[in-house]
Amino acid sequence: MPESLAGRLLDWDMFPFPKPWFFHPPRFARLLGERWKDICQEAAASRRLDELHAAREDFLAVFDQLITFHKSYLGLLDLHARLTERDLSPHYARKELSQVIEELVKLRENIFSDWRTADDLANILVEKFSLPAEKLKELAAKYPPPQSWYEETTDPFSAD
Repeated sequence: MPESLAGRLLDWDMFPFPKPWFFHPPRFARLLGERWKDICQEAAASRRLDELHAAREDFLAVFDQLITFHKSYLGLLDLHARLTERDLSPHYARKELSQVIEELVKLRENIFSDWRTADDLANILVEKFSLPAEKLKELAAKYPPPQSWYEETTDPFSAD
């Protein structure tokens, strides 16, 4: 498994494709989004947000190249049809390629539009992975603190 977080996004063992050049457009953006979420959760849990932020340009390049790849493939289908005067690709292939391009662009915008700094990234991940206030209240009611906490008389945060 690649050590870099950006490398993990492109680790083809994580995708259900037999070869990196074979793709399945309807699931591609969803799988990439899931990979991104997993990487973010792992980075947050292991306190590697600085490393995740340092790889921002690599992650952006991955998205840009994947979008370019899909657009180029779609262009190749169009070129083939024009030059040979035959359209051998099924209609759904063009539709799926167009759809995955839209989904990849949307995913890229969702990830990178508000992320410029390490603080931006931290705020995004806190918002994304924090439990909603109502869920926290529900958990607090279900699992109240032990009685001994209420009986403490010393300040655990004081320097004494």
